[in-house]
Amino acid sequence: MAKEETTERAIPLDEFLSESQIEYAKVEGFKKNDVLFIGSVTAGDVIEWSEAGEGEAKRTAGLRLIVKSLVDGIPGVTVLPDGTKATGKRIANDTHIPKLRNLSHKVAERFVREILKLNGMEVPGGAKTVKGEADAKND
Repeated sequence: MAKEETTERAIPLDEFLSESQIEYAKVEGFKKNDVLFIGSVTAGDVIEWSEAGEGEAKRTAGLRLIVKSLVDGIPGVTVLPDGTKATGKRIANDTHIPKLRNLSHKVAERFVREILKLNGMEVPGGAKTVKGEADAKND
């Protein structure tokens, strides 16, 4: 039997950790043709959410997950209102959490499901999203 040649390359851990691993998804809005975009979050962010207690702590952790996920669009693909292309930049911060508390529970749950699904977690009843082109960075 002849040996097969491989083109696989084991990369050093530092190189792996330095590469952007962000994935993007489009979440249908609540009016016709409205969409919001989310970007994947870190393992630490998901762990923080999953380890949050019940009640108010869990709700706040869910809202924080939404804040950390919202992005301006899929980099190099999404065209913004001013005609430029999205860069995938995060568009919310903790100051938005009080405003997000006014979302209906159903809406907040929907976003959390989409975020968890994008981050590789099994989510029953998750709606369909469209994953962004990982290599479509700032064309």
